[in-house]
Amino acid sequence: KLCVVVPYRDGCGSSNQGVGRIKNLQDFVAHTPSFLRKRGVPDLRLIVVEQTKRGLFNKGVLFNSGVKQAEAIGCDYMVMNDVDQIPIGDSLKHEFPSQPTHLCTETDQEKFKLYETMVGGALLLSL
Repeated sequence: KLCVVVPYRDGCGSSNQGVGRIKNLQDFVAHTPSFLRKRGVPDLRLIVVEQTKRGLFNKGVLFNSGVKQAEAIGCDYMVMNDVDQIPIGDSLKHEFPSQPTHLCTETDQEKFKLYETMVGGALLLSL
């Protein structure tokens, strides 16, 4: 069973960090389950972990929470997926991984730069 864990927060207090993420989340939820089913993922769960609007956004804490939830509901593997990185590539594989796999190596995000030593956007791994 695949779990897609998505950290989320729409804006935060005095800064504009994350403002407008509700639209990203709506698009992600509308698109991703059918995209994955069409690519042969029969059993999947989408876990959105939301942070309050206070303080700095802490994606790591949200992913940790998502991992615990994924384990609790019996997931075998997961994708840690940023809310603004919708999977669209025909070459994307969401099969059980033999090793952690960086899925977000191409994007239509403006000024995107692929860093060879960093992972972001979407990471597939076993639990």
